[in-house]
Amino acid sequence: MRVDAIRRPLFDGARLVCALWYDAALLDEPELRRRVLRRWQAGARLDLAQGGYLLRLAVPVFAQCAEFDGLPLCEQEGVVSSAPLEVAERAGAAPGTIWLVRGARARQLQLSAATRVDAAAWLDLRGIALGEPLRLPRQAAPAPLLAMPEAPDDVRAILKGKIPPASAARERFMRRTEETAKRSVPALRAAATVAAARDRASERSC
Repeated sequence: MRVDAIRRPLFDGARLVCALWYDAALLDEPELRRRVLRRWQAGARLDLAQGGYLLRLAVPVFAQCAEFDGLPLCEQEGVVSSAPLEVAERAGAAPGTIWLVRGARARQLQLSAATRVDAAAWLDLRGIALGEPLRLPRQAAPAPLLAMPEAPDDVRAILKGKIPPASAARERFMRRTEETAKRSVPALRAAATVAAARDRASERSC
């Protein structure tokens, strides 16, 4: 890759930006951190690189380059850089490499675990009041249900003798009713059989 005399050292216009670089020579540490945290995404990565912070976004953002508060980096054919490199300028650059163009000169950023920065350590949570979680009051156990006594079959037992015992005439009437019902069942069945046979015969004659 040709690393000197880069013709266009910056991206302009609307671009799909995948990383931002913040120059520590132009900004103090509190401002650097504020800008990084403002652009932070879940899954993003932050590294110390070339005297500044390189924030690699988890999800690229499409916007005007002038709207970003850092130097935008975009991807071209697998190569990430801070300038729109021409084909001849990025020739030989390995896919996945990151290049920072400063003063028309491109420098490859060497990132490793040693350069990684944990932005979570910048968060000061001492001013956030923590409250105890609400606990539901314990409810008293429900009182056991009292077993209901079985109702006696005879209502006379419930009323405790207030109703006189059944008369002999009632007993005779009840026996006759039961006997009549028993004699009526065979007659009803026979009548139903005769009616069914009559209906079948009528259907055949039609």
